[in-house]
Amino acid sequence: ASTGHEQHVFEMGRHFLSVSPSGKLLATTGDGPDSKPAVCIWDVAPIKLRWHQPDPRNEIASWRVAFSPDDSRLAAGGFDGRVMVWDTTTKETRFDQKRHNYQVFDIEFSANGEWLASCSSLWRADGTGRKETMGFLSVVNLKESEKSYYVDEVSLEVRGIAFSPERETLAI
Repeated sequence: ASTGHEQHVFEMGRHFLSVSPSGKLLATTGDGPDSKPAVCIWDVAPIKLRWHQPDPRNEIASWRVAFSPDDSRLAAGGFDGRVMVWDTTTKETRFDQKRHNYQVFDIEFSANGEWLASCSSLWRADGTGRKETMGFLSVVNLKESEKSYYVDEVSLEVRGIAFSPERETLAI
């Protein structure tokens, strides 16, 4: 993008993407190199597939992705409520838990990479034709996963989250 010239055109279906903080990596979800649902990590310059993680349940296509602040890990949250973290170099799974009962709409690392937050929402009719919305939030310490927090049934739709730079506040 800095030269204004197109370097690569993705011909495979893509749904969500994330650029790493260093700008050296790109993560995509959607069709992998074999046209099956996958999370893919690409080296940016030159554009080259580093690795891909296929999903045998075909649910990755709707997964959200986020890099850790040091580019060493990639987090993904999907349609099935699962949250996963992989090592970006070795593809080793670092974390894999079902954190939500509904689709994960956003996922975010804290500035120090120690905490991982994810959110989901549910909509349903309340019997009178009105739509009822509930949001759910999960925050887990990746070093000590027993340190985790849930906020159930926030009375609003939760589609996005962000940590403050000082790591003390999480906005929803």
